Amino acid sequence: LLWGLHKLDFPFLRTVAWFAPIGFTASAFFGLTVALFTILIYYERSQYEQSILYNVSRDMISIVEPDGTLIQLNPAWQINLGWTINELLRFPLFSMLHPDDQSLTRQYFHRLNKDGTFVRFENRFRHRSDGYRWLEWNATRHADGSIYCIARDITENKLNQHRLTRSHRALRVLSESSMALSTAANEAALLKKVCNICVEHGGYSMAWVGYAYHDRRKSVFPIASAGIEEGYLDGIQISWGDNEYGQGPTGMAIRTNRPSVARNLSENVLFGPWRERAAQRGYRCSIALPIAENDLVFGALNLYSTEEQSFDADEIQLLGELCSHLTLGITLMRIRQAHERQTNTLRENELILRSMFEQAPAGMLLLGNDNQITRANACFCEIIDIPPDGVLFRKLPGLLNQDEGFRFKLDADLSNVRNGVMAACHLEFDMLVNGRTRWLQLAASAVRDANGKIHQLIVIVENITERKQAHDELRKLSLSIEQSPTSIFITDADGVIQYVNQTFTEVTRYTPMESIGSTPHILQSGQTPAEVYRDLLTTIRNGDVWRGEILNRTRDGRLIWMQETITPILNDQGIIAHFTAMCEDISLRKEYEQRLLHESNFDRLTGLPNRLLASDRFERSAARAELGKTSLALLLVDLDHFKHINDSMGHDTGDRVLIEAAARLQSCVTPVDTVARYGGDEFIIILDHLDDSRSAEQVARSIIEVFARSIHLDTNEVFISPSIGVTFYPDDGRNYITLLKNADAAMHLAKEQGRNTFRFFTRELNDRSVRRMLLASHLRNAIDNGELVLHYQPVVNLTDERIVAAEVLMRWQNLELGDIPPGVFISLAEETGLIHRLGNWCLEEAGRQSVAWRRQGFELALAINVSSRQLNMAGFSDVVLDVCQRHEIRPDTLELEITENLLMQDDPVTEQQLKDLARYGIRIALDDFGTGYSSLHYLKRFAFQTLKIDRSFISDVHTNRESAHLVKAILALAHSLKLRVIAEGVETREQSGFLYAAGCELVQGYYYSPPLPASSFELLMREQGGRIPRLMGSAPPEI
Repeated sequence: LLWGLHKLDFPFLRTVAWFAPIGFTASAFFGLTVALFTILIYYERSQYEQSILYNVSRDMISIVEPDGTLIQLNPAWQINLGWTINELLRFPLFSMLHPDDQSLTRQYFHRLNKDGTFVRFENRFRHRSDGYRWLEWNATRHADGSIYCIARDITENKLNQHRLTRSHRALRVLSESSMALSTAANEAALLKKVCNICVEHGGYSMAWVGYAYHDRRKSVFPIASAGIEEGYLDGIQISWGDNEYGQGPTGMAIRTNRPSVARNLSENVLFGPWRERAAQRGYRCSIALPIAENDLVFGALNLYSTEEQSFDADEIQLLGELCSHLTLGITLMRIRQAHERQTNTLRENELILRSMFEQAPAGMLLLGNDNQITRANACFCEIIDIPPDGVLFRKLPGLLNQDEGFRFKLDADLSNVRNGVMAACHLEFDMLVNGRTRWLQLAASAVRDANGKIHQLIVIVENITERKQAHDELRKLSLSIEQSPTSIFITDADGVIQYVNQTFTEVTRYTPMESIGSTPHILQSGQTPAEVYRDLLTTIRNGDVWRGEILNRTRDGRLIWMQETITPILNDQGIIAHFTAMCEDISLRKEYEQRLLHESNFDRLTGLPNRLLASDRFERSAARAELGKTSLALLLVDLDHFKHINDSMGHDTGDRVLIEAAARLQSCVTPVDTVARYGGDEFIIILDHLDDSRSAEQVARSIIEVFARSIHLDTNEVFISPSIGVTFYPDDGRNYITLLKNADAAMHLAKEQGRNTFRFFTRELNDRSVRRMLLASHLRNAIDNGELVLHYQPVVNLTDERIVAAEVLMRWQNLELGDIPPGVFISLAEETGLIHRLGNWCLEEAGRQSVAWRRQGFELALAINVSSRQLNMAGFSDVVLDVCQRHEIRPDTLELEITENLLMQDDPVTEQQLKDLARYGIRIALDDFGTGYSSLHYLKRFAFQTLKIDRSFISDVHTNRESAHLVKAILALAHSLKLRVIAEGVETREQSGFLYAAGCELVQGYYYSPPLPASSFELLMREQGGRIPRLMGSAPPEI
């Protein structure tokens, strides 16, 4: 039959004849078509009937060339795909297929061309307006080489199959997740398992769970994930807020508590922030399902698929059930974990309470009925010194070693607490334990059960013995502070006054009510420099103690000087909590110091600066000259024949002449210059800012001119002339002493050349320079040649005229040059640097002599002069200490004498070495006191034990009232500072008597003994038995 149809001259019937066998094997429908064809042939089918069958078929029938060119199409193509027949005939078959299906379709066509067998395949064909449609093809090759095809639209079947597959997949996910809910160890593990199940059993490309955080951005952070995310979640920014990062499915699901699907991710506008990430990984569709507890969304399950049509209604419903189960699992897990935490907390609390009870630093008891002890910790047993087995089940009142009255009260109070009459009871009592009194504090309160019923009492017993003692001590301290003669106030960390004692109120006139709550600013006078307050605040804020002097103002307006010590008080954390200030009213002392300072620096007669202040003024002027690269002049003015006026006309007249002379000298200089009284009839003039030598010459000439006028004193007319020596800094010397010495030489030259004139210092005046060079050469070998010896001048106590010490003086006896005065070779040694070697030799030799005398029974303190050069050299203190240790010299029997000029150098090495020596016990004496400046400052700064009054004050102490006043002032100052005083240069009985009457206990000088060699000094000690009543009363030789 089929062969017959093929032979008929009807193309359609020939086609049917070719496909009839396929219909029998492919499907019933094709079989039915062939049957119809057979029926038509049987009834002598007409061409008209054949055409109707071809045109009305719902299957798409086509003839295609092997290269894919469409030759003939039936109308079903337009009906099913929307294209007209003419439109389809213009395109190759393969161009109309989905790109993913073109290669496979070509392979089928290639197989047909090769062996002509029948093939069946599926692909997606482009629809005119609805994407692609799934087609099922049956094709075979005709004898003429063309391919005959029948295609059927199976899109709906495909979709139904896909839906069924996804539903089955979702059911598997739901089933596997239900098992995971019962096996997961914790919430994180559960979430991880669910993500793995979604990928492994659900077939989704990726799954992750994110939790919503209530931060500023309303961020969603991934908690667990699985699948081929390949870094998709790394650094991803997702929000559940209504912002750019909250418009994706995750944010929408959390915000609306409804599933949210995003399809066609590559073009989805709302998926913009993550579109590129999704495209790189092939994700085409995404769904987010909210995870909520009691309608409170706290996260979302997110699934990704590479298929466009994922997540239909049935699948979403099943996934919603998955999220419901997941939420339930999380909730149950959280409840279980909370219960476990609560149980663990209760167990830990029980252990903590038991540990606290047993290890508490206070005694703890539990009392049952009748106040019997049911439990007691070790501390309680230790407090009352009774072992545990002697405590349990005994009544507490009877256990304490107290009288009957106390026991009765304690028993009654405990019963009242047990009955709810009292909330707690507190008792404080002392108890005798092992013969010692202990103060105990007892507190009892009720322990209630869950129903509020009292079932036992807890009692705490503390040993407060130390606290009581501390309280008593604190009370004593408080009384001491309150009754202290020193003003004391305490502030908080912000400087607000919290306490003032009675003395503070008496001194400042501010009552406690006025002071407390205020700050120390109420005391400010406005006359204390701001730098002082800055230093104060910086010091105490750094936690250090500040000491200083402040000029304050009292409530009634008086100005008072106060010596203040402010101490920071730290709390347990090391933070400043309070400040304590101790203030002493030193107004009288400051007034005395100012008066003494003025007397020490100004001449009482003329009101001019004295030699001390002149020295200081020179140093200041020299410093300015160094900075400005200028020069200054120093003039020494001596009044010719003044001694004759003084002797002939009396001291009163002489004083008036000096006063007038001072005024005339001041009239010759500018306010920046200095006119000072050097002593007697000598004056010093320091000229600042000199342009050249002619300026000094003009001043010298004007001085001679003003003294050319007579001085009228009442009815007397006095004529007096000046002799002036002029030196320049730095040409004639770089220090005050040198310039003064050179000025003195020039002044004496003026006197030698007729007086009433002036002379400049020249190098020719110092013809000793050549001699000094020769001296320096010999001095270098003096120690090795044995030319240096030590002499000892006794220091005598005026009270009993006993020798109590000796000053060590170096002497140089050269065979070629003779005896060299110390003033010459000592200064030479300092200039040449030999002073260190000489000083060390002196220390060593004095130490050796001290050992020798100590062996003979003479315990004698030795005083050694120390040069500034020695103290400026690091290691000098080590040399001194080494000598003391090697010769076993007691530190308090060695005294080092230094001058004020040394201290004025303000060298840190010197200062530290003096402190080191004083700390070791070496005594320090201030030599030539009164010839320098700033003595009071250095007396406070350094630990001096001795002041030595310079011989220049002693020489005329019994004839010159100014010298007498100065000596008395120095003695008063030293005694107030608890310093001993040695007067140097005592040469006459009158001087000794004056010093004894003025309260000076120690003296030395030629009136008692000149410096002696060691052998002579030893003989003196032996012959006089330590007493020296005016042994050798002769004046010192001229040196």
